[in-house]
Amino acid sequence: MSLSKEDITIHAVGGCHIHGYPYGADKAFITLAANRLVEQPVQVLRLAPASFRKVDAYFDDPANQIEGQIVVVQMGNHESMTNSWRGQTLAEPAASSQNVDADHMQSRLRAMPLVGWALDLVKVAVFLAREFSGHEFFQPEVFSARMNQTFAKIAARHPARVIVLSSLLANAPELNVCRRRLNLVLRDRTRDFGFDYVDAYEALDGANGRGGGSLFCDALHLSEQGQAVLGDTLAGPLQAAVRDLRQR
Repeated sequence: MSLSKEDITIHAVGGCHIHGYPYGADKAFITLAANRLVEQPVQVLRLAPASFRKVDAYFDDPANQIEGQIVVVQMGNHESMTNSWRGQTLAEPAASSQNVDADHMQSRLRAMPLVGWALDLVKVAVFLAREFSGHEFFQPEVFSARMNQTFAKIAARHPARVIVLSSLLANAPELNVCRRRLNLVLRDRTRDFGFDYVDAYEALDGANGRGGGSLFCDALHLSEQGQAVLGDTLAGPLQAAVRDLRQR
């Protein structure tokens, strides 16, 4: 079956990075990756920021045309650290505007190498002390079961291709410990369902410190440069998915 340009839709679901927060959708990684499809433009629909509940409802809704289309999932940033000092839970991600002032101040302090190093050391020390005392920041069994449920709903709609991005590198060492743990689970669940796994964490980590700019605008969100790295990382798998779909 041959598809026209208007027939292919990318359903991008997950965190606020899908909207390019705080820079706008035109700076978002999904937009940058889709713009690389010069000879094969597609429509991009976004659901973000979205909890598991909202993502499940999106794929349960028959009005959303998922069959035969491409799904891009970017989740795990919020879910990697539950019951933390940020007060987040698996149920609902915090609004993107929260903690911006504090994160901006931390970014300014982090620009001073010694101060940034000291802040990181204190954060890791507090994190490890709380874990040692029995606080469980990331619950792999809970996340695995919840991801299975969402992936099953996506698979039941028979998309042509599902591309799953790992959780992203953060500008906070304690968050990265949990995100690396989550990515091990996410990678396995992605492969169990036969979806495509893209290691966005590794791509960002490899680019971190190169080019003279920062990949982050605060502790949690990517800068324009970070979004560009993520867009470059997704572009190849997305081009392959669209090419394969057009050749069917």
